[in-house]
Amino acid sequence: MPEKGQSILLGGAAVGIAAAIVNLIPTVGGCISCLLYIAAGIVAVWHYTDRHQLTITGGQGAGIGALAGIVAGVAAGVLGYVFQLIGIAPDWRTAMEQGFDQSGMDPAQMEQMLEWMSSPLFMIGIILVSLIVAALLGAIGGAIGSSLFKRGTGGVESI
Repeated sequence: MPEKGQSILLGGAAVGIAAAIVNLIPTVGGCISCLLYIAAGIVAVWHYTDRHQLTITGGQGAGIGALAGIVAGVAAGVLGYVFQLIGIAPDWRTAMEQGFDQSGMDPAQMEQMLEWMSSPLFMIGIILVSLIVAALLGAIGGAIGSSLFKRGTGGVESI
């Protein structure tokens, strides 16, 4: 079986960079970037099948896509953090305060929520959930990509 790593890294990194940039768009940026995680799987499968001229199953595409989604999630997270450090994006606390203010939340409740959200356990949970969602969306994209990109004459390549 040909090496998949380059395709996974290419699809994940390209989409991760795009997702971090799209996340800067207020309100709809997060929704659009979620759709981009599906694109991570599609791009990774396209690159893999095109480079090696083979056809893969939906399950194989989902596996490649899931890994590309995780790479995209890590890339977007790191780049988003860099954007916060250099002042392009607001830090998470400022963004949450603005959201709570707009919702009309009681200041005491808002402070309690912000304190809870500052805990290391909450941050670890958010990272894990984000990577799981990125993997699931990438897997969907990979399965779609495997049906879109049929290559070669040898039929389905087994992993």
